[in-house]
Amino acid sequence: HDDPDGIQKWKKSQKQFLVFAAVAVLILIIASALLFKAHDRAVKVDINTVNLKLTTLEMGVSRLEKEVNELRQFVSARKESETRPTPKIDALSRRMDRLENKIAAVAPVSKAPKPTPEKPTPQA
Repeated sequence: HDDPDGIQKWKKSQKQFLVFAAVAVLILIIASALLFKAHDRAVKVDINTVNLKLTTLEMGVSRLEKEVNELRQFVSARKESETRPTPKIDALSRRMDRLENKIAAVAPVSKAPKPTPEKPTPQA
């Protein structure tokens, strides 16, 4: 025999479950959208930070190159005015050569990341 009251309760509970499931799915969709937006913003902030640091470093390298050129001109003028080479001027020239080589090594911006040098293991 059919129980109309039982069928009504079953239909009502089924509707409540569907409403609950729909709300849960909606909450999941909103939460995932918010998480995606937050992640996207964090990535943009990280990219902007890296961009700012690179710009600062490029300006620093440019300034270093100018400073080294000025020092090079000074040392060249001193060498020309000296009657004989002096050890101090030669030492300064060698130091500037090393510095120019270091600047030249880091100045070109490469697309590939540079590998980090491994630390030498102490030999016993």
